[in-house]
Amino acid sequence: YPIAFRWIEEQKERGREEGIVQTIIGRPKVLPVVGDFSKAHGEIDQGYMERCAVNWPIQASGAEDTKGAINKLDEADADIRIPIHDEVVLDGEYDLSGFGLEETIPGIRIPIDTDRIERWMKV
Repeated sequence: YPIAFRWIEEQKERGREEGIVQTIIGRPKVLPVVGDFSKAHGEIDQGYMERCAVNWPIQASGAEDTKGAINKLDEADADIRIPIHDEVVLDGEYDLSGFGLEETIPGIRIPIDTDRIERWMKV
């Protein structure tokens, strides 16, 4: 995966040089400073900072996408029951075409998969 490897190395370098990384829509994150002390992690080392530089943009970008989908569903008066990680559970039957869920992050098409369950459990 040469493209993924190159992106990972670029994130680590950006973290070392700038101390800041961004999500896919540009939200910045200040990285922990090497040598600082954290109650949760002890002394911050280079490896921890680099892992944050790679992981945070991925996790936060996924969260931004899910939040964008929730906002669009809310605007459409969908009966949102619960968001779970990268899924949103709705109550009722919906035709999701036309909601714009595939592009909650402008310029990036994210496939949508739907499933219908008659009942969660029989009472």
